[in-house]
Amino acid sequence: MHLQHDKVACVPLFDPDHYGSIIIPDTAKERCDQGLVKYIGPEVTHVQPGDHIIFSGYTGTLMEIEGEGLMIVLPETFIDAKLESPDTSIPGLYFLGKDGEYFPATYEMAMNIIARGLKESPHFRDFKVFNVRAGIHQRPKWDKVTER
Repeated sequence: MHLQHDKVACVPLFDPDHYGSIIIPDTAKERCDQGLVKYIGPEVTHVQPGDHIIFSGYTGTLMEIEGEGLMIVLPETFIDAKLESPDTSIPGLYFLGKDGEYFPATYEMAMNIIARGLKESPHFRDFKVFNVRAGIHQRPKWDKVTER
């Protein structure tokens, strides 16, 4: 695909059709306002193919291109933001996948494991705080924790 001037063609990222068992009707969905850059014109300077961009839902031209699928073509100046995907991996921490391969752990994965571990811990229900303003705290007795 050859784009003119500062045009950008992106693959639209639509809102999901359902959240869990709740089906979202088309009338309740917002207009598509984000996408992944696939092609750029020769005068484009701030985005590259593969970038995740955000733009107004009323911007660009939605078209279906044979062999490519749906694309939104818009001028680069109409792009509001480019989302950076930060590296959230934790150096030196790896998980073993079901396929036997190791993969780097991310901060989010580690926090989810810690939260689940706390929730499932028998000690978690013993940690209670009552009336913080009055300074009344109730904590488990050490012998109660060690007997489990």
